[in-house]
Amino acid sequence: MIDDGDLEIFAAFVEEGGEMMDEVEPQLVELEQNSTESGQVDLETINSIFRLFHSMKGSAGFLELNEIVKLTHKAENLLDVFRKQEAQLKGPDVSLLLQTIDLLRKVM
Repeated sequence: MIDDGDLEIFAAFVEEGGEMMDEVEPQLVELEQNSTESGQVDLETINSIFRLFHSMKGSAGFLELNEIVKLTHKAENLLDVFRKQEAQLKGPDVSLLLQTIDLLRKVM
């Protein structure tokens, strides 16, 4: 049975997660626009987006929300490729990350 303390923690996770997603979406749009114009990516922005997914993954792990952990981990893995400059970020990559945000919003 879920007690009031658990509900408060979960509510805080949902609120914080929503704020993180609100922060990530415009960064992804900016990243997509900048990468298509110049062919270069802003590593600072990629790192910022990575950290937000990482924070969300950590909180979800604490709450044992394993599907959210898996999803955010996959987003981290994709972003890590661009952080390490192993591949060039393209529009479909950003679209996939935006779809991830949409899915996270639905499950939260």
